Amino acid sequence: MAKIGGDIEKLRNLVILNEDSRKQLLIIQGVVENRWNNHTGPPWHTFHNSSHSYRVEEVLYKLIPHKQDNKNELSENEWFYLIASAWLHDIGMIVKDNEDTKIVRDKHHLRSVEFITKSGKDLGLVGNDAQIVAELCKYHRKKEDINSCQERIGNVRLRLLASYLRLVDALHVDSTRIDEAHFKLLLAIGMPWESRFHWLKSKWVPDIIPEPDQFKLRISVYDTASDSLTNGLLPQLVEDEISEELESVRDILIRGKISCFLDIEIENIGEPIDKKDSTELEMILSNIKLNELLSASEAVNIIIKTFLRLADASPQSYLLIDDYLKQIEKVMKVRPCHTLIQTLLKTIKSIVTNDAFSDVQKVEATIDKLKSYFEKKGR
Repeated sequence: MAKIGGDIEKLRNLVILNEDSRKQLLIIQGVVENRWNNHTGPPWHTFHNSSHSYRVEEVLYKLIPHKQDNKNELSENEWFYLIASAWLHDIGMIVKDNEDTKIVRDKHHLRSVEFITKSGKDLGLVGNDAQIVAELCKYHRKKEDINSCQERIGNVRLRLLASYLRLVDALHVDSTRIDEAHFKLLLAIGMPWESRFHWLKSKWVPDIIPEPDQFKLRISVYDTASDSLTNGLLPQLVEDEISEELESVRDILIRGKISCFLDIEIENIGEPIDKKDSTELEMILSNIKLNELLSASEAVNIIIKTFLRLADASPQSYLLIDDYLKQIEKVMKVRPCHTLIQTLLKTIKSIVTNDAFSDVQKVEATIDKLKSYFEKKGR
């Protein structure tokens, strides 16, 4: 039978007093773990497997502190349904043979509903249990209007529970979301830069701490150097992403009178200690900024500044430069062509030839040429 860690087990036992319910949760957990052990999710996405479910449950206890003197406290049944949905909400992300991974990602919440409905007996969910858990899993996805979720089934406050599940799922973007070895494997087989951002975003968000007594969520985020064109962009992107989720459920949580969150406090903790992380962060953020810019001159300025930073980064910076050039080309393909940008890319290509990084001397000469060119352009 599945097991859980000591701290979570203690917290779970505080809110689930019924032994049968605790056993049922272990059955659900075992089914989820077994399915993820034998299958995988969409290749480029951060983990939605049992390790994610474990973390979601762990954060739930911080998001909803157990207070017996609160008359609005979640009931034992409500805690059961919420924990069960924490384990089952992403079961629909599992990819089977020859399935289109984009469709799986887009429909995963509905696939979770289908799995729970069909596998209710195997999960030990009887009567209305499967319906309730399926409903919660459906509305964890922000593309679904949370106000369309049933408000109650009997004494179970479905909409309130779905709101907590949606928020706690959004909060799992911290460093526990990634596995370094698996990430390096994905990089080696050509992970797209857009997907790389979502993996590295977790690496650059070391901690998210709910503070229900202060009605706020405190988020620690790394940033690029203070003189960088992308300084402040990552903290803003993280804040915007979580704010969007919080905004969709804030009023429901307030009316629930258990724990609610009104503000997000971003703690900017400076550049990552690892220099390669810092330069890679800047490289990817500059692509995001390029996608948003209308001015070609601003885009050229960002490209020049980013290349200069990459050239100064480390002895291995030529790998990042080569990667960045490919990324720029991809970004520019979806933007209207502009002579200024095309001329810049043409000049870069003439410097970074096919054999430019074939040996140490050529690497040094290529980087010197790039720096000389970009320094002149930047004046």
